[in-house]
Amino acid sequence: MERLTEYLNKYGLLSEDIKVYRHETYHILKQHELELTKVSLRIPNLDRKERLMYLCDQLPETKDQMTVRQLCSLLGYTDDRQYYKALDYYHNLRS
Repeated sequence: MERLTEYLNKYGLLSEDIKVYRHETYHILKQHELELTKVSLRIPNLDRKERLMYLCDQLPETKDQMTVRQLCSLLGYTDDRQYYKALDYYHNLRS
């Protein structure tokens, strides 16, 4: 947020409209952060095979942006096998 303010000040763009936009943008980002926290806190309470499905339903863009190892870490899987079992479970429910 500081970089945005510096840029706006540098180019003289910090009008009242920009200040309002900046404030709204901050609240949108804060809400997104809270939603991510809510999802992250819920994951460990789910059954292992349901965690991936929950993540895909709540944050569909996340699955494509992370490696299998990163997803395993986020979802609490000890190895890739658990991830692929959850992926099969997810695809079977969706078909």
